[in-house]
Amino acid sequence: MTNDRKTLAEFARIALSYDLLTISEIREWGDSLLLSAADPVNWMIEISLIDPENADQVLKTVPGSLNENRTADLVCAILTVRWKSAQANIATVRQVGWDFHVLELLPEIDQTDWGVVLEVDCEGLSEGWRTESEVRDLINKSLSQYQALAAELPDWVEA
Repeated sequence: MTNDRKTLAEFARIALSYDLLTISEIREWGDSLLLSAADPVNWMIEISLIDPENADQVLKTVPGSLNENRTADLVCAILTVRWKSAQANIATVRQVGWDFHVLELLPEIDQTDWGVVLEVDCEGLSEGWRTESEVRDLINKSLSQYQALAAELPDWVEA
């Protein structure tokens, strides 16, 4: 599936906010945009020169058509990659899951989504009625649905 630039920009903005992407990865995207454009435009140059202080603002200026569900899938795909390589922790997965639950961006399974289930289990971990191993198993099961999407991450993402 191809990704509209606006969808990629929103993916980058959200993933950066959870520390799932780096500024250098986003700059690499900007560089590839410049190299492939016959007539580069200002927002492409700004992405190529992006820094942490202006990243959110710059990425919001990318024109195009936003597909929120595709954005959520890409964020969950990079979350899965980072989780599997121990670059994302339980707190990060929990936060993404809860935030995406609130935004209604997670698929429902048995009339709920994994963001809610993980939130409850993390509360159980804090209160002592769930083990870390049980929470990790739930995360692995929840994120497994995004494993195939990892192949669809942009080339500029270090996966």
